[in-house]
Amino acid sequence: NAALGVAVLKRALATWSYNKDNSDESFWQSLLAEQVFVLEQIFSLPIVVIQEKAYVGGKTIANSGGHIADFLVKNAVTNAIGLVEIKTPKTKLLGSEYRNGVHNISNELAGSIQQVLVYRQSLLDDRNLFLGIQAELESFSPRCVVVIGHAQRELNDSTKRKAFELFRRQLLDVEVITYDEMFERTRRLVEILEVGADGVPGDAH
Repeated sequence: NAALGVAVLKRALATWSYNKDNSDESFWQSLLAEQVFVLEQIFSLPIVVIQEKAYVGGKTIANSGGHIADFLVKNAVTNAIGLVEIKTPKTKLLGSEYRNGVHNISNELAGSIQQVLVYRQSLLDDRNLFLGIQAELESFSPRCVVVIGHAQRELNDSTKRKAFELFRRQLLDVEVITYDEMFERTRRLVEILEVGADGVPGDAH
């Protein structure tokens, strides 16, 4: 069973390796839906995907509009819900250089953060959304995550890395993680499973 688990993780890493330049958001939506353990590495918590493309409120009285989150998830232990908004590894993290050594955040990143915050508020405003859902859900203060971009490829000097890190560290209600960071966590999990804490390869059986 352990060997099978490692093989599944390695397949996910191989898919990432071959698709770093894939700009099709629906591809990443499908991949993460099938391989939820990759999303778990973001949260560092046991999560369950409740719904892909989840309606989280926002319709008018004319039944128009509405907000659709990429993933509605919950903590498998506390039932606390969270929202995950995904872009692609090709989505820009930074925009133009504002001043010498000072970079703007990209419109795509800023828009993604605003989008998931609007979804979060919409979810909190409409308490009837969970009626009829079998799963136990608690909407205390939904955690929001945006998966976007490729840090190693784009943040190729210290000023760019500084701009990105300073921006995301001051965010209160949204966590921003890049695709390469997410899959690096998965790679490290494989290492842990394959090699014991004492440095001796683990027993795959």
